[in-house]
Formats: sequence, structure tokens, C-alpha cells
Amino acid sequence: MLFGYKGFDKGMRGMNDFQFEVGKSYAIEGDVVAGPIDGNGFHMCEKLEDVFRFFDGLSGKDFDVCLVRGSGNFSVYEDTYNDYTFYAFEKMDIIKTLTREEIVQYGLDLHDNRLYRFIATFQMTPP
Repeated sequence: MLFGYKGFDKGMRGMNDFQFEVGKSYAIEGDVVAGPIDGNGFHMCEKLEDVFRFFDGLSGKDFDVCLVRGSGNFSVYEDTYNDYTFYAFEKMDIIKTLTREEIVQYGLDLHDNRLYRFIATFQMTPP
């Protein structure tokens, strides 16, 4: 089991227009494979700043970020060139949507390279 973060299009829609809801649990069938294009499973990042890598180039577009819990079988994808990691899990619980204040506080609590990565990848839209 791993707690982490997952980003969604505004309204909590994932890839393939899959609708997620806070407080719900989800499970997939089949082999779990973490992959940027051909993966299978519920993807999440352990570090919040890694979530923003997936929204690169969406400046001005609103999206939701949630605290999630992954469990069951899992797979890990590490991109050492771009310095990020994400996971795919067989099961995922959507715990809560993060507020703007929680996201900013997360960034303020970071140090060194992680703070730089957070600032470099995080683009907040106006309130």
C-alpha cells in the first residue's frame, strides 16, 4: 500500500474520460503495468511535484489533484532522464481533493532539489 497523489482533468475525469469520485474505491483486472502510454492500472505519484509533469503544457487549464491510496499488485515506471517516478496499482482509493492552500503548503515544506522541481513544474491558475 502506498499513499500518493493523482491528477485529473477538472471534474475528476481521468484518461479515457473515466469518472472518479472522492471516497470511492476502484479496481482493474489484468496485469498491472506502469507506462506513460500503454500502461494498465491506476496511476499515481508518491511525490506531488511529479504529478505536475503530466500536466506540462496545460498552462491555464484547471485540473484537480487528489490524495490517493494505491494497493494490491503494482508496477513502477522511472524516467531517469526527466527525473520522475510513477506507479500503477491494481486498486486505488480516492481520499480527498487537495485545496490550493494544501498544494502551496506542500511546496513550501520542500527543500533543495524537490523545491526547485515543484516550482519549475507547478503552474497555478488564478483563484
